[in-house]
Amino acid sequence: MLVESTTAEGAASAMEKFGVDLHKIKNVSMDMSPTYALVFNDLVPQATQVADKSHVVKSVYEAVDKVRKRIVRELQYSLTKGKRRTAEDQKLLIQIERLRHVAHAADKWNSEIGETVEQVFNCHKELKKAYQISQEFKQW
Repeated sequence: MLVESTTAEGAASAMEKFGVDLHKIKNVSMDMSPTYALVFNDLVPQATQVADKSHVVKSVYEAVDKVRKRIVRELQYSLTKGKRRTAEDQKLLIQIERLRHVAHAADKWNSEIGETVEQVFNCHKELKKAYQISQEFKQW
């Protein structure tokens, strides 16, 4: 059954259609909504809750983007305060611009962007590791 509602009441209402057979439900596939988790915990506590792959992968990609954004913030914080930019500031600005490319999906990278991303990964090992983990999840 596909539950169209995103509210606790809607999910509970949909589950009521099972009536006395609720105890027979063994597995529930769902997004990672805390609302659904609470409803299913109450109505079918015996059921194993399984998050669907697309929502897991989306969460992993969001985590990679958080790493990227944190690195950008750190680089921006390192910039000289005021309007005058130093040679070091110029290098940091180039890194910040390159980090922008990592936000795009790998399957859309052309060879030029791929080289830029590799340069970013060489400077930011944590981001490279986060991205590698995301790709492993995608292949799973």
